[in-house]
Amino acid sequence: NFKVKKGSLFPPGFVDCDENISVRDEVVIFYEDEVVGVGRAVLNGSEMKRAEKGKLVNVRHVAS
Repeated sequence: NFKVKKGSLFPPGFVDCDENISVRDEVVIFYEDEVVGVGRAVLNGSEMKRAEKGKLVNVRHVAS
């Protein structure tokens, strides 16, 4: 069971993203085609895809 929590999304919980995401863009976090959270990008999309460690998204809202 994957559960998004407020705080941060790190590479171990990340699968893919749009490369057009820019730093500080609002992003929607999906798991199995369901919205599970919303946050603000810390890295751009291409950096997220290459990241092996560090924070990707500041999660500010999680679906209940």
